[in-house]
Amino acid sequence: MIENVYQEQIVEGSSALHRPRICFLIYTYNRADTLPQAVESVLNQTFRDFELVLINNGSTDNTSEVLKKYVNHPKVRCIQLEKNIGSMRGMNFALDQINGEWYGLIGDDDYLYETAFEEAMRVIDEIDPEINAIAANAVSTATGKLSGLGLHESQYLSLETAIKETSGDFFGLTKTQLLGKDRLNEKLYGDANTLWYKVYSKAKRYYIHKPLMVYNNLPGKTESSRIRTMDLNRRVDSYTALLKEKHYLQVIRDFVPDRFRKRCLRGMLFLKLAGNEQGFLSYRNLLTSNSPGFKEMITLQMISILPRSVLRLFLMSLNFIRIK
Repeated sequence: MIENVYQEQIVEGSSALHRPRICFLIYTYNRADTLPQAVESVLNQTFRDFELVLINNGSTDNTSEVLKKYVNHPKVRCIQLEKNIGSMRGMNFALDQINGEWYGLIGDDDYLYETAFEEAMRVIDEIDPEINAIAANAVSTATGKLSGLGLHESQYLSLETAIKETSGDFFGLTKTQLLGKDRLNEKLYGDANTLWYKVYSKAKRYYIHKPLMVYNNLPGKTESSRIRTMDLNRRVDSYTALLKEKHYLQVIRDFVPDRFRKRCLRGMLFLKLAGNEQGFLSYRNLLTSNSPGFKEMITLQMISILPRSVLRLFLMSLNFIRIK
């Protein structure tokens, strides 16, 4: 059940019909200690035509108490979810709240530089009014250096360049019309690129080569940190759902074929373990039609020939999956 237990506020100095230039999202779960810094970094922006939407995804700490401070703030809309609805579904709920020409988001333990919005919007006026997505770098708390790697100057940023040449974490604002009604596939655990690749494939995107935010990736702190072991059922659900993401599979096939072939091999493996013959064959066909190398063909043959029981024991011995 989703319940809004806080009064929603409109943007400062606006009518109910006002649409802010930027709608910024902070989606949070059990981060009462770091959330205030993230929130204040948005509220202190020098560019003032924005709305901040705070979504509390059923936190069990004192996050609700923290958010009460902002209930009556004219630039904040607070939304409380009665129960945690999961990260992917929760993020989709957050995206559904966007009410602005542009949107962006940060983690509940990250924070913005106070000129982030102003410098991003300046790109539209000073470089190209047709730009509809803006990226900038960030500073990593783990290294004190730039968290986004691969780019060395401000430039237009194509999807191909972003996928082939960059890694790490960046700040961004995007025109809401690019997102449209596209949302995250809630069965793809932790894989948001299936959505973002759709969005950025339609974008005229520009990268600012300077940090506009701080990205918190200290060990044990970031919400997105993953453990290596995952329940087999979740992997099966994820790789079954991935077969329906035709745009994503085409993009990685064209731009990063090694990644595409690895995804196919893993899809074969997990769907064979689940006894999903149709899904197994779909991944096998995708792989064989896209020039697999010698090692990949050997792996393909091993997955195809070895009994499910042997594959399962092998992966369990590597602590790669959990079998319930």
